[in-house]
Amino acid sequence: MFVLTDGYTFSTAADAAALIRQITTAIFIGEETGGGAEGNTSGIFLQAKLPNSGLKVNIPCLCYWNAVTVRKKNRGVLPDHPLIDSVTDILESNDR
Repeated sequence: MFVLTDGYTFSTAADAAALIRQITTAIFIGEETGGGAEGNTSGIFLQAKLPNSGLKVNIPCLCYWNAVTVRKKNRGVLPDHPLIDSVTDILESNDR
């Protein structure tokens, strides 16, 4: 199995990628996932509005942990075969 990932692979998709990495021999191609391999903070959020700046901050109330062994702590799922788009690829809409 081949799994394509990039920085837009986050939330549940990153959790799924971490579990696929853990329980299969899948080959990952692309970029590191945007979501952490160890888990994430999501679900219910509380919003606080800072009084002086008016800035609104979302505070996650739930934390999910995946039952996986990671290659590097505090990182996403790392690809076996990295594909990094060049500036030319992006400007010419070349999907490697």
